[in-house]
Amino acid sequence: MDCEGQPRWCYNVTNVVACIDAERSEKRPTGFIAKEVFFEDRVPVEASVFKDPLTAPVKIHVNEAAKAMLESLIAEADLVGAAFVEPGPPPKKPRLRA
Repeated sequence: MDCEGQPRWCYNVTNVVACIDAERSEKRPTGFIAKEVFFEDRVPVEASVFKDPLTAPVKIHVNEAAKAMLESLIAEADLVGAAFVEPGPPPKKPRLRA
């Protein structure tokens, strides 16, 4: 992509793995999964970036092998701004005070 004259890269995850245990996952009142619990035997063993059908529109996941590989590549390239987040809801935004 070209964004205001600067290249921007996107990653389209096409590896879909049904590995979230919806019964044990924490849900919001709307029914959306807020904190995933995974079926460990379904999570890929080899380094993988993947989506689960239950959260595919909004979340991507990496297993431990992929996290280690990506952290190494990020460090070697001296990239900044990348973060891995444990499954769960995002932190609450601070409230603006008048």
